[in-house]
Amino acid sequence: TGLRTALPLVLSDYLDIVSWWLAPTMEFSVSTAYHALCQSPLWKAPLPLKTKIFVWQLLRDRIPLGTKVLKRHGPGDGMCPLCAVPETGTHILFPRTAARVLWTFVR
Repeated sequence: TGLRTALPLVLSDYLDIVSWWLAPTMEFSVSTAYHALCQSPLWKAPLPLKTKIFVWQLLRDRIPLGTKVLKRHGPGDGMCPLCAVPETGTHILFPRTAARVLWTFVR
């Protein structure tokens, strides 16, 4: 009751309920989370696991490229050393002159 007097909030006497819509019982379980994650076509693709994880990180913008390292005060200036533009995932992997040459070499 001390919180109710200190803060001018309208509080309810109802209990909070956590529900997990991915399970028929509405309760969270690791197995339902795993099954939900595995429904993505990426995880079913016939690729090495390292490649799947890299693509998953790329799609979620989680690869530590120049701009992200710079945001965390890491080394470098966040620029692509070949093109002098901000180093992002799309810049590294998609249409740029240096990336095209690199991808041609990799193929």
